[in-house]
Amino acid sequence: MILFIKKLFSKFKSQKQIYCLAPFYHAHIDTKGQNRMCSIVRTDLIEKEYQSSLSLPPKEFWNSSYIKDRRKKFLAGTAPEECLLCIEKNKPESYRYTFLNSHLKDFIADSKNVDRETGHWLQSPQSIDLRLPLCNLRCQICTPEASSSFRNLFKKNEKYFRGYPELERMANFKNTKTKTTVEYQKELIDSGQLKKAYFAGGEPLLIPNHLEDLKNLLIRNKEVKVLYNTNLSSPLPVIEKWIKVLNQSNYARIAISFDGTDEIGEFLRDGFDFQSFEKNLVTFLREKSPHLYTILDMTLTSLNFFNLIETAKFAIKHQVKIDAKIMIPSIGNHLLIENLPLKVRKLLYDEFLVFFESLNLQEKSLLMGLNDTLKISIERPELGIKERKKNELTILLYEKIYNKKKTFREMIDCEAYKKKFLQGLHPTFLN
Repeated sequence: MILFIKKLFSKFKSQKQIYCLAPFYHAHIDTKGQNRMCSIVRTDLIEKEYQSSLSLPPKEFWNSSYIKDRRKKFLAGTAPEECLLCIEKNKPESYRYTFLNSHLKDFIADSKNVDRETGHWLQSPQSIDLRLPLCNLRCQICTPEASSSFRNLFKKNEKYFRGYPELERMANFKNTKTKTTVEYQKELIDSGQLKKAYFAGGEPLLIPNHLEDLKNLLIRNKEVKVLYNTNLSSPLPVIEKWIKVLNQSNYARIAISFDGTDEIGEFLRDGFDFQSFEKNLVTFLREKSPHLYTILDMTLTSLNFFNLIETAKFAIKHQVKIDAKIMIPSIGNHLLIENLPLKVRKLLYDEFLVFFESLNLQEKSLLMGLNDTLKISIERPELGIKERKKNELTILLYEKIYNKKKTFREMIDCEAYKKKFLQGLHPTFLN
């Protein structure tokens, strides 16, 4: 992967006018408590001399040697090596740098007044994405570093991780900077200068005093752009209180994580109850202000690829758009769509297209984001035999950890597809 990034870096080195506002206006802390320029940055590609900056107190990080260097690079029209995954075209796994620029476009000219010699910048962050690893679900595409519930599950099953140093480390992970992140967020909200706030996690509705912080944010500036990624699986009274506060915003974009209907969704997102989720969604859509933009946010996996039509029907039923991204390598790599042979993916997509073409224009408009990502997903190369064998071990490990009524392979072999697709599946997916 790193060699691939190096090649990309060479490819984009010659490009001019690559400009991102992240080091000028955006503050990001990930679920591990680590400072980052944004959520897409590959921290393993940052030079050794700057690695220590990532652990600085947030205020010091803002004008650290690392951030000042990155400001100078963007002012010169070049991108740092760790940013290339974002700048590469057709990457549905990530938001491109233009997304942040579009939300802060009024500040592009002002940002170029930074001290070009030192990269020092007196302006405080006006965009935040500060995350905590608090979550009520244990999604199989996630990691213990992003979900407290997932970490507790891993901790209880440590005996299965002997010989897997990375998994042992994750099982014992603890974010010691949670208090610092919460305090920093409150300080930036109280400053009244924020123009954009993105709340994700984990699950943002579990953040301590979150509704009070949201109220304060909107009291200071109702025009602030508020963005969320939520699993919408909190108790209904919590959802209702959140909607009342959120409705005070003049701009909000809510992405609701949703990876499939019924038992597919419940299998992929441990702790997820499909019926409760649907009840929460109905309440949210009924009670929210019309100007709050809402989408279902799907992560495509080797399992929910078999649930595309039912997922699409769910979006149409509730008249909400659905977008999708492709799962990136994690620890549950048996869920990567690249495990599915190309011919199986294409057959499943062809079946989806027949359904898609039968819809009216309004219904199709709800599924355009999903369809665009599916077009890309069916071209992704298959994994090699070595990677598939590793993923077979992950399947067995996850079966022990999750102790589900059905195994992953039993879920894949659902009757509706068994006769048609079983012959095309790799041995990894067969009993």
